[in-house]
Amino acid sequence: MKNRIFCILAVSFALLSGCQSPDSIEIPIDTQGLTRITAKFTSGDYNEQIAAEIFITDMTADTYIIPVPWYYPEESYNETAPYMEAMKVEANLANNYSLTPSLGILDLTKDNIFTLTSPTGEKKQITIKGEVTKLNKSSITFFSVEDETKELTVTGSIDEANGVISLITVEDLSSVSVDLSVSSHATFSPAIEGVKFDLNNPTLFTVTAHNGVDSKTYTVRKETPEKVSYGYAKGSEKVLWKLNSGDLGISWGRGSTSLASIGNHLIVSAGDGSVPIYLNRTTGAKLGTIVMGSANASGCVTNDANDNLLISNATDAGQTLNIYRTKSVRTAPTLYLSYENTTGLAISRIAVQGDIDGTATIIATCDRSSRVVRWDISGGVAGTPQAIEFSGVGSWGAQSNDAGNTRVVPLSTNKNDGYLLSYYSANVVYHVDGQTNAGTAKVADGSSLSWARNQGRLDVKEFNNARYLVLGAMSYFPQWAIKGMIYLYDITSLSLLTGDVSNSPALVYTQTLDSNNAADPIFGEGDVLLVPSSNGFYLHLYYWDNNHKILGAYSFDCINK
Repeated sequence: MKNRIFCILAVSFALLSGCQSPDSIEIPIDTQGLTRITAKFTSGDYNEQIAAEIFITDMTADTYIIPVPWYYPEESYNETAPYMEAMKVEANLANNYSLTPSLGILDLTKDNIFTLTSPTGEKKQITIKGEVTKLNKSSITFFSVEDETKELTVTGSIDEANGVISLITVEDLSSVSVDLSVSSHATFSPAIEGVKFDLNNPTLFTVTAHNGVDSKTYTVRKETPEKVSYGYAKGSEKVLWKLNSGDLGISWGRGSTSLASIGNHLIVSAGDGSVPIYLNRTTGAKLGTIVMGSANASGCVTNDANDNLLISNATDAGQTLNIYRTKSVRTAPTLYLSYENTTGLAISRIAVQGDIDGTATIIATCDRSSRVVRWDISGGVAGTPQAIEFSGVGSWGAQSNDAGNTRVVPLSTNKNDGYLLSYYSANVVYHVDGQTNAGTAKVADGSSLSWARNQGRLDVKEFNNARYLVLGAMSYFPQWAIKGMIYLYDITSLSLLTGDVSNSPALVYTQTLDSNNAADPIFGEGDVLLVPSSNGFYLHLYYWDNNHKILGAYSFDCINK
């Protein structure tokens, strides 16, 4: 319609001006008259979704074949052949081109004849049909090795361009099991079921696409690649996995939820007294429940930098806080610290920096207050607990639910570095000076939705000469399409941690969380965790949002590709 109006106006102008006759006006012609053809499903679960499309660059062709994938979605086993006889076909035409008869529901198993007419009246007969096509993708999408006797898992770094999978480790890989994933419906060789591989030496794996024609061979080799000089390599960010926590049988209601990691295990605790579960932290596969012995996880779980799992109970004023330790999810923990809680306040969360077998700091956060208890550990021996009162940070947990509490995190084992904390509904990240114990506001959620999120979970870790802060802003109302957020900051220079949470100069990565919850109005609880790998090449970020019923992981690396 716009083109017709333009032509009428142009003719009118020419007649009025007397500069040009209507017969001399040329209609603009685009020689690329047909640019795209799309086929959509007309029935079933994927009605109106695009099954396939082609982009046309050769206008000399007179037959256009739409390659409909054998399965839809590709990773499913839903065959598309039954839908081919009734596909909705649409085309993108340049201005003033036309197709006759009109497109609509076509039987793509047959030749469908049309006439393409140009603006000058030139006609061309074209044929549109479809073809069910097997997939041509032949990639390894995940590769890992395991040695159960050593509780060793190494995830391969995949260089797709060069067909190389690097196993970054100094461990012996002479007899290991292999786990891998490939493109949808592709096959691979050699077989891996029940086979032990010697991956100390380069080994070849070949993937053959579903079509049986396309293939790619990868070389798997143990090596130590070059690192970037600082922090993680930009562009290495990727999603490891995402799970519905309800499907894992995890209680996702009110409680002191927490995450911890030792070896290749992610420990997930609901904080309601139930036994924590553990997953393969690389794949997200649920492996079982941890061995508890006499420990009680009603408080939280956490870990140090040397694969020590710490388990603490929740304690009211006047009760005993017991912190247990273990190096294996299958070994009963032993009592590490006991503290007669004389703070007058409840304690439900602890945090640790360093190695409790050497130099470390443990912080127990007192609920509904501005107070913590600190232990400094030297030579593996814990010193006298210190009760510390912060100023300038308000009182966390002042809201009517426990989600307003926080977990205070020390930046390092050096007291001078101080602490970071945040809580609902202040939703401000505070830095507390380690000498004066006075807090300063660093970043805040200035959005109109700050009331709907609880940014009371954070973690700090050092990785490849950088110090990172992860902040979890858990949503109270995912059923209203208000999503939780994850923010990752480089706080090596703490002065850059300023402004708004979503645009601070220190912000290096952010993600909006998916939700598996459409109705349940529960507490905005959850946790976040940063885990540097023992080989120094990977940084993994784990998150759990109760309201979203989602548990997930991101991966970053410092490999100079």
